[in-house]
Amino acid sequence: MSVAEILHQIEALPPKDRWEILEHTRHLLEAEIPENFAQGMAEIARGDVIELDEALKALDVLAT
Repeated sequence: MSVAEILHQIEALPPKDRWEILEHTRHLLEAEIPENFAQGMAEIARGDVIELDEALKALDVLAT
């Protein structure tokens, strides 16, 4: 089975099943993902981030 065929089958799945495949794939790749990237993704998922424009404005205010 080719990658294209696998992807086509995944696309045909219900969203819940596609999400399960995504989570399993992430688990398989965890060793290859740098820890700081994984931490950043977790922060984004929790909403513990600010927009870049807001951060730059805050830095500009601090610099003056």
